[in-house]
Amino acid sequence: MRIHQHFSVVGFCNTYVVGDTTSKKALLIDPGHADIELIRLLQQHEYTIEAVLLTHRHAGHADGLALLQKIYEFPVYAYEDPSHPVRPGKPLLIGPFTIIPFPVGGHSRDSVVYRIEDALFTGDALSAAAIGRTPSHRLSEHLADGLNRILSSLDPQTLVFPGHGPPSTIRSELLFNQSLR
Repeated sequence: MRIHQHFSVVGFCNTYVVGDTTSKKALLIDPGHADIELIRLLQQHEYTIEAVLLTHRHAGHADGLALLQKIYEFPVYAYEDPSHPVRPGKPLLIGPFTIIPFPVGGHSRDSVVYRIEDALFTGDALSAAAIGRTPSHRLSEHLADGLNRILSSLDPQTLVFPGHGPPSTIRSELLFNQSLR
């Protein structure tokens, strides 16, 4: 598995391409902005998009869908989506990928993080040294509790790929993220 981070200045968001180097199948996570660089990345590695995973439906994480759907055909998986729903504890088997979804409320009603092998894609729920913004203190505590449950159940060496900012590790977040203490 190979992970490519595509940063867009539109919304300062990260889109991730998770590619299987053998089959050339790929997942896109949070295509907030589709531009020529993202399309070149897919073409350069000869990836076929198997699916798009949304961590939540805020514009900065889903606005690139419209353009990508004009070029490629793929299903979109999101929490509470009627066509391709993501359910707690039910693994998604897409192409060569096994995806474990963890719904985590607080930042938005439809927030979900995805574990694929030794990588955790967190959208806006968790960034390096911060948790996502919430409309209330109670929801912030709910988000922190949910994240603590998820992170403590996984290998501390698991890489964290957020919707904004640089990657991290679970160990770093548990040690240094003040919001998770």
